[in-house]
Amino acid sequence: MNKPTIWEHHQMIGTRAQNQYFRWLARSKKFLGMVVVSEALRKAYLEQFDSLLDAPDVMAIHDGIDLERFDRMPSRQDARIKLGLNPNQFLAGYIGHLYPGRGVEQIFELAKQLPDIRFLFVGGATEDIENRTRQVADQELTNVHFAGFVANSELPAYYAACDVLLMPYQREVAVSGGGNTASYMSPMKMFEYMATGRMIIASDMPVLREVLDETNAVLCAPEDIPAWRAALQRAQVDKTWSDRLAGAALNHVKTFTWKLRIRNILERLT
Repeated sequence: MNKPTIWEHHQMIGTRAQNQYFRWLARSKKFLGMVVVSEALRKAYLEQFDSLLDAPDVMAIHDGIDLERFDRMPSRQDARIKLGLNPNQFLAGYIGHLYPGRGVEQIFELAKQLPDIRFLFVGGATEDIENRTRQVADQELTNVHFAGFVANSELPAYYAACDVLLMPYQREVAVSGGGNTASYMSPMKMFEYMATGRMIIASDMPVLREVLDETNAVLCAPEDIPAWRAALQRAQVDKTWSDRLAGAALNHVKTFTWKLRIRNILERLT
């Protein structure tokens, strides 16, 4: 049986079987090291497996982006015409799953407080969309729209239609396989957001600050609804500010392509 030489992981080991397998792997003579998606996750592995791993064994290299997907994004106006959206209404977008911890409830609260802004959700499983749609109806929110599942090739048009993009992760973030990834995640959505040329408002969390800061995004405490509201209200009237942040994010994400990620891994192995 061939033993793997590189282990890549996006979250902490959760089961006893995984723990046993990893310990076997780390002791293998062919084990060259492992790649994780954030510095926070790197530190967690070194702490949990301090008897097996030395600092050079674990490489923190964030997820990445195919910038080519965003080379030909339509204009905001053309995208809205294509998607049947109001060309004049300020649009805040959220792209991704609707799992607990993704900040959906916070967006609903913002929609309640900012009725002149339209909030667009793209993605989510059918059952989750149905549940969230009922919540919107119960709260009588008329400025929330669910686009449902969208093919990856069509996503750039939805990004282009938005004025700002929201990433309101909470202190606990669920994933499809269970567990909480809030302290060490590296969301691929973050890099896609950065590539769109749209301003980002994101939760102020240490792991997200490994990529984002005040020069390329607005960072607000997850539970601080007034701060999120103030950021959206300023974005409505201060396009120079929002464009500056969006441009800085776009420039920064060029250092996070998949090709560069592979090159970084190979360089550290040689």
